[in-house]
Amino acid sequence: MKTILKLPTTAMAVDFNKKIAVGLFKGDVTFEDYKEMLLAGAELARQGRIDSILMDRRQVGKLDAQCRIWVKNEYFKNHIKPIVPKMKRVAVVQSNSMIGQIYGNTIYKTLSLIYPNLAFKNFKNVKSAMKWIELKEQPVTMVAEDFLDSQEKILAEQQALLKDYSDRNKEINKKREIIRESNRKQKELALHDDIEESKTSFFDKVFQVLFPHSKQ
Repeated sequence: MKTILKLPTTAMAVDFNKKIAVGLFKGDVTFEDYKEMLLAGAELARQGRIDSILMDRRQVGKLDAQCRIWVKNEYFKNHIKPIVPKMKRVAVVQSNSMIGQIYGNTIYKTLSLIYPNLAFKNFKNVKSAMKWIELKEQPVTMVAEDFLDSQEKILAEQQALLKDYSDRNKEINKKREIIRESNRKQKELALHDDIEESKTSFFDKVFQVLFPHSKQ
């Protein structure tokens, strides 16, 4: 691998013999670094020097909001479309954050539907991603099945996590409701005691007025 780009928040290395590029995101990615790395990869593909790319998103933090706008309005239309016929595979090593995974899945699943001849697949580690991306001659139909299987597994994991989060919230809310109900009953009992005490005090005073010489 030869490093061809090294910026504060992105980097890219290329194995020109295998025609594989590796893109790396680091921390909170700036628009300038993001754009430069993606354009560098697109230019290499346009020249026919790479036909597959591995995107390592494990260390990605926040993306500058302008990144998504630029990708949607310019990158897909002006840079991705012309190079798709020259590309074979795109492997993505997922972000550790839930939001990053959901965003990444949405983007790459959309691309797979738009460009069915280009194989996309998500991974949890670089070793598995690189092993898959090097098997470029595998039939596209098999690649598509692999991709859909991986998407279903990731979606199932995400749904399980979201369900667990929802169940935990329901349990917490239930406990809060029990505490609120208990506090309400305690307040009602305290108020009842105050009222009874006030009644007793009132009747004692009335009795003293009516029968001042009586002994209680």
